Amino acid sequence: MPVNIRHGSTGHWLLRVLQYVIVFGLLLWVPTKAGNGTIADFTTAFSLMIGAMALNLVLGYTGLISIGHSAFAGIGGYTTGVLVTRYEWNVWWTFIAAFAIAFVVGMIVSLPAMRIKGVYLALVTLSLALLFPQLMKWQKLE
Repeated sequence: MPVNIRHGSTGHWLLRVLQYVIVFGLLLWVPTKAGNGTIADFTTAFSLMIGAMALNLVLGYTGLISIGHSAFAGIGGYTTGVLVTRYEWNVWWTFIAAFAIAFVVGMIVSLPAMRIKGVYLALVTLSLALLFPQLMKWQKLE
């Protein structure tokens, strides 16, 4: 027998509170009590959720097809990795620098892509996604 819970009812609010308690409990339990494998799995899951939310923002709200937004996430990750390992920056400051660099690269890519629509915009973003791993192998960027 299906149960109908109306929006704004007591049952609805109890489910919402239960949801927040479970998420908060996981956020406390994973870094303090879980093993390394579980922490790695949750880190991967949260990274993929961030990518899915970014794709939802681009595709769901604007209707634009973006295949290359993963390249911007890679640019940010690469920037963070270089700044932490080579220049010994604080991790929190590298997030700001990674955002700024990914934003600038996005603006540079968007300038020629502003006039195209539909499948051609998808091809530009796909080419960026395919070009990014090759650029990371370039000797001058290593």
